[in-house]
Amino acid sequence: MRVKVARRLTNVLSRDLFQFVHDAATETETLLSKRWTAFQAVEPINPTSLSHAPDFVADAHIPLNNSYKYLREALDTASHGSSPSRFIPSHDESRLCNVYDFTQFTNGRLEKAIAVDHRIAIADFELSVEGHLESWAAAYRKNDDASEVIASCIQQYYTGAKVFMRPTPKIIR
Repeated sequence: MRVKVARRLTNVLSRDLFQFVHDAATETETLLSKRWTAFQAVEPINPTSLSHAPDFVADAHIPLNNSYKYLREALDTASHGSSPSRFIPSHDESRLCNVYDFTQFTNGRLEKAIAVDHRIAIADFELSVEGHLESWAAAYRKNDDASEVIASCIQQYYTGAKVFMRPTPKIIR
């Protein structure tokens, strides 16, 4: 997890965002280390001290003798409550799903997609970056416009995603 976060932080433009992620990761690691130390300090259960040999089949069987009536009523209610309807997605051609060519995000197209459906557009862009940015960058590394394409993507993404940024939550110990 540390390596994944560190790799993503190398591309962060904002010092404040970098510090936010760094502080959250440090607090999380400290908390998890304390919990792991406490867990290791607990005396382990010795399997030979069990009073009987485990019977996994019998131990996994859970009779629901008193649940039949409840389950039958729940299933009957669910089947009579409504008829299934055909799913018709609401997105249109503005959706930028599974994009391989990052020039498709330029000229405000990412911004327009974000305006149509904020969360879906941000998720689509992040999945495209995760799955295809490396190969696109390798293919376009000698293209003079590549840096402008990436700058446009970063600017549009930051503008659209900053509404999701929240202050550091307090960790309850």
